[in-house]
Amino acid sequence: MKDMWSINSKGKVYGFVTTGEDWRMLSYDGTRFEMTEKFLVLSTAKPREQQAKEVSVLVDCIIAALRSGGIK
Repeated sequence: MKDMWSINSKGKVYGFVTTGEDWRMLSYDGTRFEMTEKFLVLSTAKPREQQAKEVSVLVDCIIAALRSGGIK
């Protein structure tokens, strides 16, 4: 994240850390890191179309979090 911060005009940068089930959102502003509480994302064996729909919900959540300023 420090490298990304340096390359991207030194603005605030965001990232995610995941084990596949547990997720955390991170931010770095050049001086400090911030991290959300972990949140759980589960998917069970389902038809491909249903899995794609569920994954799109996760992507929508990530986009909404980033658009709203990420970590407060």
